[in-house]
Amino acid sequence: MRLEWCGMGNFDRFTRSNLARRAAVILAICLAFVVAGAFGTRSAAASDKPVLVVSGAIAGDVPRTFTRAALKRIGMTGVSTDTPWTRRTTFFEGPLLRQLLDHVGARGDRIEAVALNNYRVEVPIEDARDYD
Repeated sequence: MRLEWCGMGNFDRFTRSNLARRAAVILAICLAFVVAGAFGTRSAAASDKPVLVVSGAIAGDVPRTFTRAALKRIGMTGVSTDTPWTRRTTFFEGPLLRQLLDHVGARGDRIEAVALNNYRVEVPIEDARDYD
């Protein structure tokens, strides 16, 4: 399965031993970044623009495009955390990655995430199911 969305930043601060778990968490945070704008002062039209494409081994084998509003309908979860990209603790809100996987009928054993800057990372699909 392939996810394409927000810029993910620099992974230099992570060790290889924890990369898979951290990548799953970062994928969830990136998804939250995508959804976060839907709850600010953005117009209704902004929530109608595609922000995420899921393709690959999913139900129907046809790529699925999501708007912020569509992601919100999947279900929202919030987390406050520090990241290498923010100066202070920040609140993120969005669907859990495992909720998204269930929603699209994901199959297979890995997720390839592609950021806007074409950064790519593979994460075992079980990490998305095992870690909130």
